[in-house]
Amino acid sequence: SLFNFLLLDDPVHAFDEFRVEQLAQTICDHSTENRTLIVATHDVRLAAYLKARGDDNCVQYQIKRTSDGQILTDRAVAPWSELIATAQRLVKSATTNLDQRATSDARGLLRFAIDEALEDYGRKYQGRVQLAGGQDWWTGFQAAKETASRFASLKSIIGGNGESTKELDDALALVSEYLPLWSVAVHGGGHGANQTQLAIECTAARKACNALKKPKW
Repeated sequence: SLFNFLLLDDPVHAFDEFRVEQLAQTICDHSTENRTLIVATHDVRLAAYLKARGDDNCVQYQIKRTSDGQILTDRAVAPWSELIATAQRLVKSATTNLDQRATSDARGLLRFAIDEALEDYGRKYQGRVQLAGGQDWWTGFQAAKETASRFASLKSIIGGNGESTKELDDALALVSEYLPLWSVAVHGGGHGANQTQLAIECTAARKACNALKKPKW
């Protein structure tokens, strides 16, 4: 054609998880070095699957409208990174100790960050092996209500296929002692904490997410 690109505008309206994953794979299959595909979407699942499938060839941007009507475009970062950055800002805003509410907010953000990183990791593995039971992976992952159980769910699938689970093991080792605190915090429980301790937890969460960022299968 005259124009060597294809533009898709929000193509996953009302799609379930399985169909979102399949569309992402189809899009990547039709993307070549001689063709550019531009996809606009509000669906974070499609963005995550495209990133998992396209790897370094997939460049993502966030488009935002300011209060005065200006349109801003920024290079997108991983959701888990944004969550940890928000937790770090919250911790740094304190003087020495954070009250119970602020501590719960910070730790809850760290719990969500790990869950996001695990979800991305699972999508990358699904794309790599094209699991026939991909939808079952997602169902099992969602059914695991605690982060430790989500680690176990992924280890069971990946390890059961004879693949290395080293990244999962490394990430879990970094945050295992904090997961119970973070789980309690998600439900508004727990106590206030020292700023230094929370900064250590933020660092551990970022290291764990980075460990899951580039699998070595």
